[in-house]
Amino acid sequence: MMLTAKEINTYNKLADNGFVQKITCPFDESDTIITKIDSKDDPFFHCLWCNSSFTPSKNIEILIKKHIYNN
Repeated sequence: MMLTAKEINTYNKLADNGFVQKITCPFDESDTIITKIDSKDDPFFHCLWCNSSFTPSKNIEILIKKHIYNN
């Protein structure tokens, strides 16, 4: 199960509107996270403040898909 950029963007729109919890930096929850795409077209998260990057864990994948597809 792999997330797509479209799924992440849909989730982020839900978060911006207050329907779901925002994805936060693992080092500081107040930092701004953006979604980027690597050379293999796989999405990852990047923190603008601390400059760290991380790939979505299985838990994040499940959470995003659950909220998008209402499963």
